[in-house]
Amino acid sequence: MPRRSESKTQTSHFRSVRFRPQVEWLENRQLLDAAAFPAQDPNERLVAQLYLDLFNRDADPAGLTAWTGQLDTGALTSQVVLQLEASQEYRTQIVETLYARYLGRSADVNGLQQFVQFLGQGGSADEITAQLLDSQALSLPSSR
Repeated sequence: MPRRSESKTQTSHFRSVRFRPQVEWLENRQLLDAAAFPAQDPNERLVAQLYLDLFNRDADPAGLTAWTGQLDTGALTSQVVLQLEASQEYRTQIVETLYARYLGRSADVNGLQQFVQFLGQGGSADEITAQLLDSQALSLPSSR
């Protein structure tokens, strides 16, 4: 059985630890987004922000209307995000980002096509990263 003093120390330690949920960051972000898109309804703001986050660009009018319409008729946000992430544009951006980060260049046509197709078939960005790093290691001059 723990001594009384040990129990007090443990309790005071837990009281001193401050728990800060990650949700606070999202709440702050929503407030900023609402200020950036004041004329839009909440679903339009959400879709506009998804385009910025996933595609690094503003939503085109047709996409904004289509995705907002889905949300307005009851689609879940997660369903819309998954559909956007399944797009050719998103997969292309993932591949281009990985090439730039790990190889310091744009993807070549064949590599881009191959890896975009690979993502479309269920492959992951981590698997692409491993292949890119392997190809980079093969191209380094050996030190003999």
